[in-house]
Amino acid sequence: MIERGLSPRTVRYTHAVLRSALRQALQWRLLLENRVDGVKIPQQLRGEMRSLTVEQAQAFLRAAALATNVAAPDANC
Repeated sequence: MIERGLSPRTVRYTHAVLRSALRQALQWRLLLENRVDGVKIPQQLRGEMRSLTVEQAQAFLRAAALATNVAAPDANC
């Protein structure tokens, strides 16, 4: 699936769905083994979190206040 350009998260989600379905098939005795249990799934890389600068946060709060017709918070907080 990775070779087809799907993200590791998509592959992990698909693996979880298949694993659950095959586990149920085992309980119903439709299968003898769950072949998905032996599959190595890709690691999901997590990027570093970034925070807003003070100026970006103030601009965001002003825009949110305008969008909701609420008084903008004082910039001197």
